Amino acid sequence: MRTSIALSCCFVLFTAPMAPAALAESLEPVCKPSRAVPPQLLTGIPGTYKLSNGDTLRLSRASRRYFADMKQTGRLQILPVSEAMFVEKGGPLRLEFSGDRPDTEVRITGLEQPRPDEQACGPD
Repeated sequence: MRTSIALSCCFVLFTAPMAPAALAESLEPVCKPSRAVPPQLLTGIPGTYKLSNGDTLRLSRASRRYFADMKQTGRLQILPVSEAMFVEKGGPLRLEFSGDRPDTEVRITGLEQPRPDEQACGPD
């Protein structure tokens, strides 16, 4: 019994820290989040962020939907997959937030990949 408990503990400790990074790199385009992120965990995310390339990222919320707007992409619907990560609905874009405002860092991946067809996920 002691061995199985130790293995279970090791499994949890080993996989939990890797989950966000693995999620960011391996997520296929999604049309619906696999789990709901409570809105109260996301209240600090909408706003304006100055990016290192000189562009500005604007995140907004309308009803239960979130949107990202940058010069390079235009306005995109994004889906929360955690309290610090969003993915483009049906597309390759990933936004990861770290740190507290005003020093929040935003890591954006998937910009170099082609944008999806607007109907990739079908009607809402």
